[in-house]
Amino acid sequence: MRQAEPMVDPVADEQLRALLGALKTRSGLSYEKLAERASCSRGAALNYVTKPGHGRGESGLKALLAAMGADAVESAEALRLLKLTRPGDVAPDEVGFAAAAAMADCTVWEMERFTPAEASVHAAIDRGAQAPGEHRLMAPPPYVPRVHDAALRSDITAAAGGDLSALIMLRGDSSTGKTRSLHEALRALCPGWAVVRPRSAAALRGLAASDVLSRRPCVLWLNDLHKFLGADGTGLSLDVLRDLLAVQRKHPVVAVGSLWAEALSDATTEEDRHSDTIDLLVTDNEWVRWHDVKPDLVASERVSARELALRSGDARLDEALIDRDRVGFAQTLAGAFELLQRYTNAPHRLNRLLLDAAADSRRLGHTHALPPALLRDITLGLWREERGRTSPPEGWFDGALAYTTKPLRSAQGVRALIPLDDSAAEHGTAGYDLADYLDQHLQRVRRKIPPPASFWDACLAHAPQSQVHHLGQRACQRLLYDHAIGLHRRAAEAGDLRALAEWAAILRLRDDLDGLTALSTDRPESCVFLELARLRARQGMLAPAKQAWHQAEAADRLDQADRVLADIGARDPLWAARQWRELAAAGSIRPYRLITKLYELGLLPEAIAECRSLLRRDADMPLLLLTLQDKAGDDEANLRLLEGFHELKEKKYNPIVRRLTGTPAAPRGNDIRSVAARLHEDGDLPKLREHSEKYPDKIVRRHLTELLLAADLEDEARDLAERSGGASRAYVAFLIRLARWRDLGRLIAEGDNAASTSLRLHLDGAQDLDDTALRIKQHGLDTDGTIAG
Repeated sequence: MRQAEPMVDPVADEQLRALLGALKTRSGLSYEKLAERASCSRGAALNYVTKPGHGRGESGLKALLAAMGADAVESAEALRLLKLTRPGDVAPDEVGFAAAAAMADCTVWEMERFTPAEASVHAAIDRGAQAPGEHRLMAPPPYVPRVHDAALRSDITAAAGGDLSALIMLRGDSSTGKTRSLHEALRALCPGWAVVRPRSAAALRGLAASDVLSRRPCVLWLNDLHKFLGADGTGLSLDVLRDLLAVQRKHPVVAVGSLWAEALSDATTEEDRHSDTIDLLVTDNEWVRWHDVKPDLVASERVSARELALRSGDARLDEALIDRDRVGFAQTLAGAFELLQRYTNAPHRLNRLLLDAAADSRRLGHTHALPPALLRDITLGLWREERGRTSPPEGWFDGALAYTTKPLRSAQGVRALIPLDDSAAEHGTAGYDLADYLDQHLQRVRRKIPPPASFWDACLAHAPQSQVHHLGQRACQRLLYDHAIGLHRRAAEAGDLRALAEWAAILRLRDDLDGLTALSTDRPESCVFLELARLRARQGMLAPAKQAWHQAEAADRLDQADRVLADIGARDPLWAARQWRELAAAGSIRPYRLITKLYELGLLPEAIAECRSLLRRDADMPLLLLTLQDKAGDDEANLRLLEGFHELKEKKYNPIVRRLTGTPAAPRGNDIRSVAARLHEDGDLPKLREHSEKYPDKIVRRHLTELLLAADLEDEARDLAERSGGASRAYVAFLIRLARWRDLGRLIAEGDNAASTSLRLHLDGAQDLDDTALRIKQHGLDTDGTIAG
């Protein structure tokens, strides 16, 4: 059974947030600076100060209070309020390990009791004959060693010995044996340890501030890692991972997880190329160690499996080796064929629609347990999309649930829809999960099917609060502005400032000055004032724009300074320059950033003068000055600079240095991207096609797409764009150049993130939009990709 959420005193929680907010405002610190001084992540600092009901730890709170300069009276009051927000007024260091984990919203197991079922290892199908109504309790079949095991176990051993601080990840398709491999390795290498599983992304983010992982040797179990990812500041990030693993503890922590390759791709195609998720999972870093799991057994693994089948007499291994359904060894054991048959051969259309509803929820961003009411309304919406306003038969939902949750082959058999028990909840469940293999299959099948408006209405009515913000982001990605605002409003009303900021950003993008002004009155928060400042500046209302800038808190102004001051500076660069100088004088930004901002504002002489004043005091200044003086066309000044700073002459990679010193240009590279660029310039389409097939790199495919489009081979370019992110961006740029808005709308409705991101950036930045583009800017799209309004 899922444990009940801790009861929190809402009044004390509100008073504590108000106190912390006042202290932060007084300190003038941005959340980045505050996190740096308190030795935590930015997201942890933000949650401690702003998030209602956040599981704050005493040590983390004390660190933040010290960072914000709280005096003894203020600190005592904050700690008093903290105790009132805890269930039973019990501090974490006063309770046992299990109770402390429960307070941190984590589930824990002793390793000896961490069974394959607890680890969510797929129950193995037994295809042997059985009497009607018979249900067998089956142990897992013997484990077949995999080729990735040696490297995986080496990393776990190093982490257990304190020699590796990293999240150890298995990556592969659904039902390929990832979870079983992790479970077997941990049981062998970490006996007597505790296994800790946060119940949500928020619980994982708060875990660093608790002492749960410091009490004894722990495995941090992050199987299905996508459930712990989220928008910036809401899910696992590189900063949070460092906080969890970099702390010097008496006991070691082994952090492990798994992720589908498709889930990794979906999670890292958001518009912000420097998002928390991309920093964590895509950029090269020392904090994540990847191990790939092959989709089926290799030859040596098959030999081991045959030997195990012979020794053990386990017929399930024989069946999986035969693989008569051609789904794969591990997939056969996991019941992949039976799950597909359960979906395909459903006796009533509503049974399939219920599974479609679960799959749509997953692919559109709902990562936690799916509430019964949510599934009911989404299924009903899909039914009515097919059959109009007709009503399904009485009792249809209970019947569909009974069909989709029935265990196959045994009492422990796989289920298409998995109940997550909670006797206090509707239908006896906290919600449902979709079987992994079926989830992956349906996401592929339904990838391009736009969800109807009823899907978003159901999410607004029934999605758990923890999911609302992320669903709002997904609606905004599809330019469903009204649905996105509804979801963001619900999240903002629960205290989510990120959702409020994104709500305000949608109003700014739509040029809705009246709506944004009204929002600033109802919710006078910095994030709203800053969006209002941008919109007023773009509409030529400079005095009100500057007023809105000053209405925002100093720390929050710093967070948004690049965008806001760029918009105001486009009309009044000297005023914007003064704001940047004030930020530099306060120590909020480095001199290097001030100089680059002066240059971006068109104040090149001022930027050069500032750079020259710091030339001997900052090692970054000589090269920056070289660049600025080159922009000014002042070769004489740059020649004098090279004489004064001989180390600049050694930077032969720099084209300015090469030109001034007469150094021949470096030979063009022979890496795959340089070769692709040359073939593109030469217009050699056959060789570029061949090069792309051999090296399916995103930049190589971008070059190929651009050349295909130049040769009027749009069908081939479109096909390539469906398989490659680089090709997709090139194809979308082509559609925008030709103002093919309806084609872009279709792509966005099908879930093309590149189309969504590129179009929104174009609508936000272009000055000469045609009438159709203006309609999209102001009204967005309908769910089928047609233009709303």
